[in-house]
Amino acid sequence: MKDNPILVEEFEQIEDGDLMATIDFFKQNEESLLSKTSTELDEIEYIYIDYLVALYEKSRYSRIIEIIEKLENSNEVEEYRKSDLEFDEDIRFYKYSSFFSKKNYKESKAGFKELVKDYPENEDYQNWLIDSKTRISNDTFGFIMLSTGGLMLLALIIQLYLKSPLLKSINYILEGLFLVSFLLLIIDLRRKRKIN
Repeated sequence: MKDNPILVEEFEQIEDGDLMATIDFFKQNEESLLSKTSTELDEIEYIYIDYLVALYEKSRYSRIIEIIEKLENSNEVEEYRKSDLEFDEDIRFYKYSSFFSKKNYKESKAGFKELVKDYPENEDYQNWLIDSKTRISNDTFGFIMLSTGGLMLLALIIQLYLKSPLLKSINYILEGLFLVSFLLLIIDLRRKRKIN
């Protein structure tokens, strides 16, 4: 286990902007970094944040979530987060934006909802929350549209191969599905206009 002065000295030797060197440094020293007491974290918290920034820039969102969950499982780090709200805010931001980037919009929405509650003046968090809600809405709406289209196609195929009294019922179903699709299209256009 390395003491803070050694970790700081080694980390300071990394050239600014060298993302891979930052990632490698944290990986090599992960055990030491994750074993610090809450009083020791004040000197090295910037190493955690620089590491998260490097991971984010390299699109390593799963690793961000993994390392933050390790931090959250550390009583010492959790204690420190209570005393350093900026550190806590940074940790939360990288976790929730990583959820968003991994298309886990429900987790992202829940997280940014909490950040907006805690920091209502932060427009970036509000935008992330709106984007998360929009993606959830788009995914749900896309599924409904796809399902309706699939049912219409199935009804058309059945209509082509059936020559029976069911034909009239199938025509009613097709007309109903067409009406539902048309209404969904109008709703979608109005919804997108509100978002923009």
